[in-house]
Amino acid sequence: MSAQKREFINNEILTSSIVAGLGRGYSVYSNKKVLEKNRNELKRYLRGKLVVYSKKYSKKITSEDHFKSIEKFANGVTKDYKNILNDGYFMIGRAQKLLNLYLKFQWVLGWIPEPPHCPLDYRIIKKLDSNISWTKMNEINEYQFLVEKAEREAKKQNLSLAKWELQLWNSLTFNQGKF
Repeated sequence: MSAQKREFINNEILTSSIVAGLGRGYSVYSNKKVLEKNRNELKRYLRGKLVVYSKKYSKKITSEDHFKSIEKFANGVTKDYKNILNDGYFMIGRAQKLLNLYLKFQWVLGWIPEPPHCPLDYRIIKKLDSNISWTKMNEINEYQFLVEKAEREAKKQNLSLAKWELQLWNSLTFNQGKF
């Protein structure tokens, strides 16, 4: 694949990851009056951080290191954008969704090895029989709890967490008529 084609695909998966990570449920921003300029600045920042964080995934990393990356990612966004974020925080749930989804796209494209976790959103969490909202999740221990539940489900099917979620996501999408 040419560098130009790869850049195009990477821009598309960054956009898709950000739309999915910011676009659902509980508000990201402190109020509806946050300027579009500030929202776009945050999105550019997230794009850059996702690219930076993803570089360390060119090699397989541990689940524990991934937990630390998610927490560091959320804390960095909070520190730099506290003034425009709802309750002054960038939620762990949003950080995990952004990073995990971006890594999932890269893995599916064969650009990186299989990531240690998977994107946890409403549809996946519902299958785990949990009422934790990914958009309101702001504690790493809540995320760890969900990962442990998902790992148990994956193990029942003799699958890794990433492969389990990919299979589940595909079946949920197909069964709901989404293409």
